[in-house]
Amino acid sequence: MSSALPQPSPRTTNGPVGDFSSECVRKWAKEAGFAEAGVVGLPYPGEERDAKRFAEWVGAGRAASMHYLQRTNETGRLLRTRAAIPFPWARSVVVCLANYNSAQPRSTEAADAGAGWIARYAWSSRIHPNGERRPSDYHKVLLKWMKALEARLKQECGEFETRCFVDTGPVVERSLATAAGALSPEGAAQAQAILADVPAIIRTAARSPHDAPILVFGLVLDGDDTVRRKQLACVAASEGSDALQT
Repeated sequence: MSSALPQPSPRTTNGPVGDFSSECVRKWAKEAGFAEAGVVGLPYPGEERDAKRFAEWVGAGRAASMHYLQRTNETGRLLRTRAAIPFPWARSVVVCLANYNSAQPRSTEAADAGAGWIARYAWSSRIHPNGERRPSDYHKVLLKWMKALEARLKQECGEFETRCFVDTGPVVERSLATAAGALSPEGAAQAQAILADVPAIIRTAARSPHDAPILVFGLVLDGDDTVRRKQLACVAASEGSDALQT
């Protein structure tokens, strides 16, 4: 969601504009239904780097038939390189996260040979008045949550211009999400505290070019014996049985 968040100011005709922070926005986003949210001011420190990367990616032809990624403005600048190109009024972006690790079946679980797989992020549904569960479009579900957050922001802060997008806006969501999730000094201190509790043997392995892949492999092995045997069989079929002896 791209938004021009106003600075706290006296009361307006649209209601009071109270003191708020990124923590308030996170709280309101969670109340709307999201698992997490972050706020990034524009322009952000890595914007020049991200704009260059996206332009090079498009220039290399990697957008293929996704021509919408190649859209430009009247001066020929790629719309998605910077949020300020399509939205010069934007001052900040609220990036919302929805956890799609639901209770639905995983692709590693046994299934009928004729069964088809649905991406986990697309598992969304609603209960019809007749009691029947019907599938729903996750774009609509998340947009509804965003609209609820948008309304809360305007209720708390007064009227200002916003846009809400779920995969459809002329922005590079991944870059904005990375910027919005940048560690604060408090977050960095918490990360250091967590790292201090990690056994030294794991910290050492994580820094070794040889041991790091083995460590990652060990961490992703499932706790269920049946699933773990399938994972090991896949590795043996792909890399050879010697890979399991490392």
